Amino acid sequence: MQIEDMKQHPDMFHYDSDKVNGNFTLLLGENEEHDYHAKRLYIFNSLPIISQMIVQRDLYTFKK
Repeated sequence: MQIEDMKQHPDMFHYDSDKVNGNFTLLLGENEEHDYHAKRLYIFNSLPIISQMIVQRDLYTFKK
């Protein structure tokens, strides 16, 4: 799976369920799969999550 491959490159990818410490994560809906057919739904549903992650990252970055 692509996620597992990305985890093998910590110099570029920082997997973390924490929305501030990582630069990627995998979120799956209940009874959903990570496949081509679900991509539009995932992208649409992830927009608010991505927006919140950006705001949290920026708040964390500016507090330092």
